[in-house]
Amino acid sequence: MNTLRNTFGALCAILLAATVGAADLKPTGTVYLTTGGSSEGTIQWRRSSKTYVVTTGRSTSTFSEDQVERVDVKPPAQLDALAKRVASGSNLSAAVKSLEEIADAYDHLTYDLVATRWLAEAYLKQGNAKEAVSACEKVIRNQPEAAYAGEMAVPYWAALRKTNQTGKLQGLLDKAIASGDRVSAASALVARGDAALGADDAAASSAANCQVALRDGYLRVILLYADPASEAYPEALYKGAQAFKKMGQSSRATQLLDTLKAECPNSPWARK
Repeated sequence: MNTLRNTFGALCAILLAATVGAADLKPTGTVYLTTGGSSEGTIQWRRSSKTYVVTTGRSTSTFSEDQVERVDVKPPAQLDALAKRVASGSNLSAAVKSLEEIADAYDHLTYDLVATRWLAEAYLKQGNAKEAVSACEKVIRNQPEAAYAGEMAVPYWAALRKTNQTGKLQGLLDKAIASGDRVSAASALVARGDAALGADDAAASSAANCQVALRDGYLRVILLYADPASEAYPEALYKGAQAFKKMGQSSRATQLLDTLKAECPNSPWARK
């Protein structure tokens, strides 16, 4: 039975990779111009010339970055499935290959950020933080704001922490917190708490470090950014509880866990 399941899982991974490699690597959508016009078709971003190339049938149009107001691209069909695969930790190697291909094909076309976010998450789960940093910085070279804002920033910060790039990490966290964007600020405060632990989790940290993590990170999110629908708030509640537990303050830990289960029952952090 186990052999059958393993074989089925491997076949699913192959089919998933094959599907991604076909249609998904030709981004389609619409380029809207500053003049009010638009061009619809297959879209490619060329880094060397910083231009968008739109192909419709046998016709090709090229637009410089300053000619373009915005670009709307259809999402890769398999991206959600790949994200779920990474989140579950299954068949990570196959997911990595497919996500790399999507990130390359959708370079500067919105979904490179999403694909790279999950690619970095996959690398981190494989224990390869260096590759996670490299993948994120490939995007950041053309989109510097992605280093401190948006969903790719969170795994990038985690990878910087794991590769001991403390100075760069703290600078980006400060920028995110000062940005005025509540989502970025809350995520950055959680990351600041993680960095203060000096370990992968509170259990492996010291009580003194846990106190700093609570003061400078987790409790700030709980007090200032209490949004049950966000990703940062339930994470801060869980990690704050673990920090209090390490400090021997079990009643406060229980209080945070009760809040987590009551306010964020569907969060993965509530199921830990």
